[in-house]
Amino acid sequence: MVSLEALEPAKGKAAPVIELHHVLGGLKEVITPGLASFSVYSSIEHPFISMSCTIMDEYGYKFRNNVDGDVSIVASMTDGGGRNLTGKFHINSMRTYTTNGRRAYGIEFVGMTAEHLNNAAQKVTEWKYKHNPDTLTTMIKFINDKYLKGELDVNVSSFPSVNIDIVNQTPLQAISFLLERASGSGENLFVYYQKFIGSSPRFQLDEVSRLARQGPKFLFHMTEQNISTPEAHVIDEIYVGGGNECRILQFHQDSAFNAHDIIQQGYASKEYIEIDFVNKITKIDRDQDQNVVMGSKQMPEVVEALKNHAAQRATRAIYETHNGDETYFRPPNIKDAYLKPKVPASGFLSKRITLSAFGCFNVHAGDVVLLNYKINEADPGRGVDSEYSSPHFVIAAKHSVNTNGECYSQFELAKDGEG
Repeated sequence: MVSLEALEPAKGKAAPVIELHHVLGGLKEVITPGLASFSVYSSIEHPFISMSCTIMDEYGYKFRNNVDGDVSIVASMTDGGGRNLTGKFHINSMRTYTTNGRRAYGIEFVGMTAEHLNNAAQKVTEWKYKHNPDTLTTMIKFINDKYLKGELDVNVSSFPSVNIDIVNQTPLQAISFLLERASGSGENLFVYYQKFIGSSPRFQLDEVSRLARQGPKFLFHMTEQNISTPEAHVIDEIYVGGGNECRILQFHQDSAFNAHDIIQQGYASKEYIEIDFVNKITKIDRDQDQNVVMGSKQMPEVVEALKNHAAQRATRAIYETHNGDETYFRPPNIKDAYLKPKVPASGFLSKRITLSAFGCFNVHAGDVVLLNYKINEADPGRGVDSEYSSPHFVIAAKHSVNTNGECYSQFELAKDGEG
Protein backbone atom coordinates (compact mmCIF):
# COMPACT_ATOMS: atom_id res chain seq x y z
CA MET A 1 0.00 0.00 0.00
CA VAL A 2 1.46 3.33 -1.09
CA SER A 3 0.98 6.30 1.24
CA LEU A 4 -0.60 9.53 0.00
CA GLU A 5 2.68 11.39 0.62
CA ALA A 6 4.56 8.92 -1.57
CA LEU A 7 2.18 9.68 -4.44
CA GLU A 8 3.48 13.28 -4.41
CA PRO A 9 7.12 12.98 -3.27
CA ALA A 10 8.07 16.37 -4.73
CA LYS A 11 5.63 18.19 -2.42
CA GLY A 12 7.44 19.90 0.45
CA LYS A 13 6.49 19.01 4.03
CA ALA A 14 6.02 22.73 4.75
CA ALA A 15 5.13 25.68 2.54
CA PRO A 16 8.04 27.93 1.48
CA VAL A 17 8.36 31.36 3.08
CA ILE A 18 10.01 34.22 1.14
CA GLU A 19 10.48 37.64 2.76
CA LEU A 20 12.01 40.99 1.82
CA HIS A 21 14.27 42.41 4.56
CA HIS A 22 16.40 45.51 5.02
CA VAL A 23 20.00 44.53 4.29
CA LEU A 24 21.01 45.42 7.86
CA GLY A 25 18.01 43.62 9.37
CA GLY A 26 14.28 44.09 9.75
CA LEU A 27 11.30 42.69 7.83
CA LYS A 28 9.88 44.74 4.95
CA GLU A 29 7.24 42.40 3.52
CA VAL A 30 6.36 38.73 2.99
CA ILE A 31 6.32 38.05 -0.78
CA THR A 32 5.43 34.34 -0.71
CA PRO A 33 2.02 34.87 -2.42
CA GLY A 34 3.82 36.06 -5.58
CA LEU A 35 6.40 33.25 -5.63
CA ALA A 36 7.04 31.54 -8.96
CA SER A 37 10.34 29.84 -8.07
CA PHE A 38 13.21 30.12 -5.63
CA SER A 39 16.58 28.35 -5.79
CA VAL A 40 19.94 28.36 -4.01
CA TYR A 41 23.24 27.26 -5.54
CA SER A 42 26.49 26.25 -3.84
CA SER A 43 29.77 24.99 -5.29
CA ILE A 44 33.29 24.24 -4.06
CA GLU A 45 34.37 26.29 -7.09
CA HIS A 46 32.54 29.42 -5.90
CA PRO A 47 33.01 30.99 -2.46
CA PHE A 48 29.47 32.31 -1.93
CA ILE A 49 26.07 30.61 -1.95
CA SER A 50 23.93 32.34 -4.56
CA MET A 51 20.17 32.51 -5.03
CA SER A 52 17.54 33.30 -7.65
CA CYS A 53 13.97 34.28 -6.77
CA THR A 54 11.29 34.85 -9.42
CA ILE A 55 7.95 36.40 -8.47
CA MET A 56 4.87 37.53 -10.38
CA ASP A 57 4.42 41.11 -9.20
CA GLU A 58 0.71 41.75 -9.56
CA TYR A 59 0.87 42.62 -5.86
CA GLY A 60 3.23 45.58 -6.41
CA TYR A 61 6.06 44.30 -4.20
CA LYS A 62 8.81 46.08 -6.13
CA PHE A 63 7.14 49.50 -6.12
CA ARG A 64 5.94 49.32 -2.54
CA ASN A 65 9.30 48.21 -1.11
CA ASN A 66 11.62 50.25 -3.37
CA VAL A 67 13.73 47.16 -4.03
CA ASP A 68 17.34 48.16 -4.69
CA GLY A 69 20.82 47.26 -3.42
CA ASP A 70 19.73 47.86 0.18
CA VAL A 71 17.33 44.88 0.26
CA SER A 72 17.83 41.20 1.12
CA ILE A 73 15.71 38.07 0.83
CA VAL A 74 15.19 35.73 3.76
CA ALA A 75 13.95 32.35 2.55
CA SER A 76 12.93 29.05 4.09
CA MET A 77 11.98 25.88 2.20
CA THR A 78 11.36 22.28 3.24
CA ASP A 79 11.64 19.26 0.93
CA GLY A 80 9.42 16.17 0.68
CA GLY A 81 11.50 14.38 3.30
CA GLY A 82 11.18 17.19 5.86
CA ARG A 83 14.67 18.66 5.42
CA ASN A 84 14.80 22.46 5.73
CA LEU A 85 17.04 25.19 4.31
CA THR A 86 16.99 28.76 5.60
CA GLY A 87 19.19 31.67 4.56
CA LYS A 88 19.52 35.40 4.08
CA PHE A 89 20.76 36.63 0.69
CA HIS A 90 21.63 40.14 -0.44
CA ILE A 91 19.82 41.11 -3.67
CA ASN A 92 22.73 41.95 -5.94
CA SER A 93 20.80 42.51 -9.15
CA MET A 94 17.25 42.44 -10.51
CA ARG A 95 15.56 41.75 -13.84
CA THR A 96 11.99 42.43 -14.89
CA TYR A 97 9.94 41.14 -17.81
CA THR A 98 6.31 41.30 -18.94
CA THR A 99 4.16 38.20 -19.07
CA ASN A 100 2.08 37.72 -22.24
CA GLY A 101 2.14 41.47 -22.82
CA ARG A 102 0.07 42.15 -19.69
CA ARG A 103 0.67 44.95 -17.25
CA ALA A 104 1.63 42.51 -14.47
CA TYR A 105 5.22 41.45 -14.87
CA GLY A 106 7.70 38.99 -13.54
CA ILE A 107 10.71 39.96 -11.46
CA GLU A 108 13.84 37.92 -10.86
CA PHE A 109 15.97 38.81 -7.87
CA VAL A 110 19.54 37.48 -8.09
CA GLY A 111 21.82 37.56 -5.08
CA MET A 112 24.43 36.03 -2.81
CA THR A 113 25.23 35.83 0.86
CA ALA A 114 26.10 39.34 2.03
CA GLU A 115 29.84 38.68 2.60
CA HIS A 116 30.38 39.22 -1.15
CA LEU A 117 30.12 42.98 -0.49
CA ASN A 118 33.09 42.83 1.88
CA ASN A 119 35.12 41.20 -0.89
CA ALA A 120 34.12 43.82 -3.46
CA ALA A 121 34.92 46.79 -1.20
CA GLN A 122 38.57 46.33 -0.24
CA LYS A 123 42.07 45.05 -0.99
CA VAL A 124 44.26 43.03 1.37
CA THR A 125 47.78 44.28 2.10
CA GLU A 126 49.47 42.38 4.92
CA TRP A 127 53.20 42.40 5.63
CA LYS A 128 52.98 40.82 9.08
CA TYR A 129 53.92 37.30 7.93
CA LYS A 130 57.17 38.30 6.19
CA HIS A 131 59.17 38.08 9.42
CA ASN A 132 56.57 36.31 11.56
CA PRO A 133 55.93 33.04 9.73
CA ASP A 134 52.68 31.17 10.21
CA THR A 135 50.73 28.39 8.52
CA LEU A 136 48.73 29.19 5.42
CA THR A 137 45.47 27.96 6.94
CA THR A 138 46.01 30.38 9.83
CA MET A 139 46.55 33.20 7.31
CA ILE A 140 43.34 32.28 5.48
CA LYS A 141 41.38 32.34 8.73
CA PHE A 142 42.91 35.75 9.53
CA ILE A 143 41.80 37.16 6.16
CA ASN A 144 38.33 35.67 6.53
CA ASP A 145 37.86 37.08 10.03
CA LYS A 146 39.35 40.51 9.39
CA TYR A 147 38.11 41.26 5.87
CA LEU A 148 35.23 38.99 4.84
CA LYS A 149 33.79 38.65 8.36
CA GLY A 150 32.08 35.35 7.58
CA GLU A 151 31.39 32.43 9.91
CA LEU A 152 34.20 29.97 9.07
CA ASP A 153 34.75 26.32 9.97
CA VAL A 154 38.45 25.44 9.67
CA ASN A 155 38.40 21.67 9.16
CA VAL A 156 42.07 21.21 8.17
CA SER A 157 45.52 22.47 9.11
CA SER A 158 48.58 23.12 6.98
CA PHE A 159 52.35 23.07 7.48
CA PRO A 160 55.04 24.28 7.55
CA SER A 161 54.90 27.90 8.69
CA VAL A 162 55.89 30.15 5.79
CA ASN A 163 57.14 33.69 5.19
CA ILE A 164 54.95 35.40 2.66
CA ASP A 165 53.58 38.85 1.80
CA ILE A 166 49.95 39.38 0.83
CA VAL A 167 49.87 42.54 -1.24
CA ASN A 168 47.09 44.44 -3.03
CA GLN A 169 44.60 41.64 -3.62
CA THR A 170 40.91 41.35 -2.88
CA PRO A 171 40.24 39.04 0.07
CA LEU A 172 39.23 36.18 -2.21
CA GLN A 173 42.23 36.69 -4.50
CA ALA A 174 44.45 36.53 -1.43
CA ILE A 175 42.74 33.36 -0.18
CA SER A 176 43.08 31.71 -3.61
CA PHE A 177 46.77 32.69 -3.68
CA LEU A 178 47.27 30.99 -0.31
CA LEU A 179 45.16 27.92 -1.07
CA GLU A 180 47.38 26.98 -4.00
CA ARG A 181 50.43 27.00 -1.73
CA ALA A 182 48.92 25.11 1.21
CA SER A 183 50.23 21.73 2.36
CA GLY A 184 48.71 19.48 5.00
CA SER A 185 48.18 15.87 5.95
CA GLY A 186 45.96 14.98 2.96
CA GLU A 187 46.62 15.24 -0.77
CA ASN A 188 46.41 19.00 -0.39
CA LEU A 189 43.86 20.37 -2.80
CA PHE A 190 42.54 22.96 -0.39
CA VAL A 191 39.16 24.65 -0.93
CA TYR A 192 37.36 27.64 0.59
CA TYR A 193 33.63 27.76 -0.06
CA GLN A 194 30.23 28.19 1.55
CA LYS A 195 27.72 25.45 2.31
CA PHE A 196 24.67 24.85 4.46
CA ILE A 197 25.62 23.47 7.85
CA GLY A 198 22.40 22.33 9.45
CA SER A 199 20.06 24.65 7.59
CA SER A 200 22.16 27.85 7.46
CA PRO A 201 25.19 28.95 5.33
CA ARG A 202 28.76 28.86 6.72
CA PHE A 203 32.18 29.14 5.10
CA GLN A 204 34.33 26.00 5.01
CA LEU A 205 38.11 25.66 4.77
CA ASP A 206 38.75 22.06 3.81
CA GLU A 207 40.76 19.68 1.66
CA VAL A 208 39.26 17.73 -1.24
CA SER A 209 40.76 14.32 -0.46
CA ARG A 210 39.42 14.52 3.11
CA LEU A 211 35.98 15.44 1.82
CA ALA A 212 36.04 12.79 -0.90
CA ARG A 213 36.83 10.03 1.62
CA GLN A 214 33.68 10.72 3.61
CA GLY A 215 31.04 8.04 3.55
CA PRO A 216 28.16 8.61 1.12
CA LYS A 217 25.50 10.93 2.54
CA PHE A 218 22.74 9.96 0.13
CA LEU A 219 21.85 7.05 -2.21
CA PHE A 220 20.38 7.80 -5.65
CA HIS A 221 18.64 5.05 -7.65
CA MET A 222 18.33 4.94 -11.42
CA THR A 223 14.91 3.31 -11.88
CA GLU A 224 13.32 1.95 -15.06
CA GLN A 225 9.57 1.38 -14.74
CA ASN A 226 8.98 -1.86 -12.83
CA ILE A 227 12.30 -3.65 -13.29
CA SER A 228 14.35 -1.58 -10.86
CA THR A 229 15.59 -2.88 -7.55
CA PRO A 230 14.16 -1.66 -5.26
CA GLU A 231 10.96 -0.63 -7.06
CA ALA A 232 10.17 3.04 -7.54
CA HIS A 233 7.28 3.22 -5.06
CA VAL A 234 9.46 1.63 -2.35
CA ILE A 235 12.13 4.30 -2.88
CA ASP A 236 9.50 7.05 -2.70
CA GLU A 237 8.21 5.69 0.64
CA ILE A 238 11.76 5.75 2.05
CA TYR A 239 12.24 9.29 0.76
CA VAL A 240 9.06 10.86 2.16
CA GLY A 241 9.79 9.10 5.46
CA GLY A 242 12.98 11.17 5.76
CA GLY A 243 15.37 8.46 4.53
CA ASN A 244 18.48 9.43 2.58
CA GLU A 245 17.44 7.68 -0.63
CA CYS A 246 15.77 9.05 -3.74
CA ARG A 247 15.01 8.22 -7.35
CA ILE A 248 17.03 9.89 -10.11
CA LEU A 249 14.67 11.93 -12.28
CA GLN A 250 17.20 13.02 -14.92
CA PHE A 251 20.73 11.78 -15.52
CA HIS A 252 23.36 12.74 -18.04
CA GLN A 253 27.11 12.54 -18.17
CA ASP A 254 28.50 15.88 -19.26
CA SER A 255 31.95 14.39 -19.81
CA ALA A 256 33.34 10.88 -19.31
CA PHE A 257 36.90 12.07 -19.96
CA ASN A 258 38.80 14.81 -21.78
CA ALA A 259 42.41 13.72 -22.19
CA HIS A 260 43.72 16.94 -23.75
CA ASP A 261 42.32 19.31 -21.12
CA ILE A 262 43.37 17.40 -18.02
CA ILE A 263 46.88 16.79 -19.39
CA GLN A 264 47.19 20.49 -20.18
CA GLN A 265 46.10 21.31 -16.63
CA GLY A 266 48.91 19.26 -15.11
CA TYR A 267 47.55 15.74 -14.62
CA ALA A 268 50.71 14.13 -16.01
CA SER A 269 53.24 16.58 -14.58
CA LYS A 270 53.57 19.80 -12.61
CA GLU A 271 56.55 21.91 -11.57
CA TYR A 272 57.83 24.32 -8.96
CA ILE A 273 60.40 26.87 -10.16
CA GLU A 274 62.26 28.81 -7.46
CA ILE A 275 64.01 31.95 -8.76
CA ASP A 276 66.60 33.65 -6.55
CA PHE A 277 66.93 37.02 -8.28
CA VAL A 278 69.87 38.17 -6.07
CA ASN A 279 72.17 35.18 -6.44
CA LYS A 280 70.79 34.46 -9.92
CA ILE A 281 69.98 30.84 -9.15
CA THR A 282 67.00 28.94 -10.53
CA LYS A 283 65.92 25.59 -9.07
CA ILE A 284 63.35 23.40 -10.75
CA ASP A 285 61.47 20.49 -9.18
CA ARG A 286 58.97 18.31 -11.02
CA ASP A 287 56.18 16.11 -9.67
CA GLN A 288 54.78 13.41 -11.97
CA ASP A 289 52.50 11.59 -9.54
CA GLN A 290 48.73 11.16 -10.03
CA ASN A 291 47.18 10.76 -6.61
CA VAL A 292 43.60 9.56 -6.72
CA VAL A 293 41.02 9.52 -3.94
CA MET A 294 37.98 8.15 -5.83
CA GLY A 295 38.82 5.16 -8.02
CA SER A 296 41.97 4.32 -9.98
CA LYS A 297 44.27 6.49 -12.11
CA GLN A 298 43.02 7.82 -15.42
CA MET A 299 44.79 7.04 -18.72
CA PRO A 300 47.89 5.32 -17.24
CA GLU A 301 49.34 4.54 -20.69
CA VAL A 302 49.02 8.14 -21.89
CA VAL A 303 50.47 9.51 -18.66
CA GLU A 304 53.45 7.16 -18.79
CA ALA A 305 54.18 8.12 -22.39
CA LEU A 306 54.11 11.83 -21.50
CA LYS A 307 56.60 11.58 -18.65
CA ASN A 308 59.44 11.83 -21.16
CA HIS A 309 58.12 14.81 -23.10
CA ALA A 310 60.70 16.95 -24.87
CA ALA A 311 59.79 20.40 -23.54
CA GLN A 312 61.79 21.97 -20.73
CA ARG A 313 58.67 23.10 -18.82
CA ALA A 314 55.46 21.35 -17.88
CA THR A 315 52.27 23.21 -18.75
CA ARG A 316 51.34 23.51 -15.06
CA ALA A 317 54.04 25.36 -13.13
CA ILE A 318 54.29 27.80 -10.27
CA TYR A 319 57.09 30.39 -10.20
CA GLU A 320 58.30 31.72 -6.85
CA THR A 321 60.71 34.66 -6.94
CA HIS A 322 62.55 35.67 -3.78
CA ASN A 323 65.59 37.47 -2.41
CA GLY A 324 68.21 34.82 -1.68
CA ASP A 325 70.21 37.01 0.72
CA GLU A 326 69.15 35.20 3.90
CA THR A 327 71.05 37.69 6.06
CA TYR A 328 68.10 40.03 5.70
CA PHE A 329 65.41 38.03 3.89
CA ARG A 330 64.14 34.70 5.11
CA PRO A 331 63.41 32.12 2.37
CA PRO A 332 59.71 31.70 1.49
CA ASN A 333 59.77 28.01 2.48
CA ILE A 334 56.78 27.07 0.37
CA LYS A 335 58.21 24.55 -2.11
CA ASP A 336 57.03 21.57 -0.09
CA ALA A 337 53.64 23.20 0.30
CA TYR A 338 53.19 23.23 -3.47
CA LEU A 339 55.19 20.27 -4.72
CA LYS A 340 54.22 17.68 -2.13
CA PRO A 341 52.01 15.15 -3.95
CA LYS A 342 48.50 16.52 -4.33
CA VAL A 343 45.21 15.41 -5.72
CA PRO A 344 45.51 16.96 -9.20
CA ALA A 345 42.65 19.42 -9.63
CA SER A 346 42.82 18.46 -13.29
CA GLY A 347 41.63 14.96 -12.39
CA PHE A 348 38.24 16.36 -11.40
CA LEU A 349 37.86 18.51 -14.53
CA SER A 350 36.51 16.02 -17.04
CA LYS A 351 34.55 13.27 -15.23
CA ARG A 352 31.27 15.08 -14.60
CA ILE A 353 27.69 13.87 -14.13
CA THR A 354 24.57 15.99 -13.67
CA LEU A 355 21.51 14.47 -12.04
CA SER A 356 18.23 15.82 -10.73
CA ALA A 357 15.97 14.36 -8.05
CA PHE A 358 13.22 15.32 -5.67
CA GLY A 359 14.42 17.79 -3.04
CA CYS A 360 17.44 16.47 -1.14
CA PHE A 361 18.09 19.58 0.94
CA ASN A 362 20.71 17.94 3.17
CA VAL A 363 23.13 17.26 0.28
CA HIS A 364 25.51 20.10 -0.55
CA ALA A 365 28.77 20.94 -2.30
CA GLY A 366 31.59 19.03 -0.62
CA ASP A 367 29.46 15.97 0.22
CA VAL A 368 29.73 12.44 -1.22
CA VAL A 369 26.80 10.51 -2.71
CA LEU A 370 26.41 6.94 -3.99
CA LEU A 371 24.63 5.95 -7.22
CA ASN A 372 22.76 2.70 -7.91
CA TYR A 373 23.00 2.39 -11.68
CA LYS A 374 22.49 -0.78 -13.72
CA ILE A 375 24.56 -1.84 -16.74
CA ASN A 376 22.99 -0.53 -19.95
CA GLU A 377 21.89 -3.80 -21.54
CA ALA A 378 18.59 -5.56 -22.15
CA ASP A 379 18.95 -8.30 -19.50
CA PRO A 380 16.47 -7.54 -16.64
CA GLY A 381 18.79 -9.35 -14.23
CA ARG A 382 21.84 -7.31 -15.16
CA GLY A 383 24.26 -6.14 -12.49
CA VAL A 384 25.38 -2.67 -11.53
CA ASP A 385 27.69 -0.56 -13.66
CA SER A 386 30.91 -0.19 -11.64
CA GLU A 387 31.76 3.12 -13.33
CA TYR A 388 28.58 4.83 -12.16
CA SER A 389 27.59 2.74 -9.12
CA SER A 390 30.31 4.17 -6.93
CA PRO A 391 30.85 7.17 -4.65
CA HIS A 392 30.83 10.55 -6.39
CA PHE A 393 31.95 13.92 -5.08
CA VAL A 394 29.38 16.74 -5.11
CA ILE A 395 31.02 19.68 -6.88
CA ALA A 396 27.85 21.81 -6.90
CA ALA A 397 24.26 21.63 -5.66
CA LYS A 398 21.12 23.55 -6.61
CA HIS A 399 17.97 23.32 -4.47
CA SER A 400 14.66 24.75 -5.70
CA VAL A 401 11.01 25.22 -4.77
CA ASN A 402 8.21 26.41 -7.07
CA THR A 403 4.87 28.11 -6.65
CA ASN A 404 3.16 24.77 -5.98
CA GLY A 405 5.54 23.93 -3.14
CA GLU A 406 7.28 21.22 -5.18
CA CYS A 407 10.95 20.78 -4.28
CA TYR A 408 13.75 19.55 -6.53
CA SER A 409 17.54 19.27 -6.36
CA GLN A 410 20.18 19.17 -9.07
CA PHE A 411 23.76 18.02 -8.48
CA GLU A 412 27.01 18.23 -10.41
CA LEU A 413 29.08 15.17 -9.51
CA ALA A 414 32.73 14.39 -10.21
CA LYS A 415 35.42 11.76 -9.68
CA ASP A 416 39.18 11.98 -10.17
CA GLY A 417 39.67 8.35 -11.15
CA GLU A 418 38.22 5.39 -13.03
CA GLY A 419 35.75 2.91 -11.53
